Amino acid sequence: MTVEKVYTIKEVSQLLKVNVNKVHQFRKSGLLKCLNLGSFRVRESALQEFLEKYDGMDISDPENVRELM
Repeated sequence: MTVEKVYTIKEVSQLLKVNVNKVHQFRKSGLLKCLNLGSFRVRESALQEFLEKYDGMDISDPENVRELM
């Protein structure tokens, strides 16, 4: 059995170079899949899926996702 890497919200914010609150906005809006293990965690595959799905998109406002101009 292989265990997938799991990131904390803080680790995700550091990887994406955004603040922790922005990652929570992505989570709350449903853009970034998370799991709760006492605190929120993001599977490596969920982070990869997020990056691929929203590549070329403006997600600075998670409630108003749109294509980059």
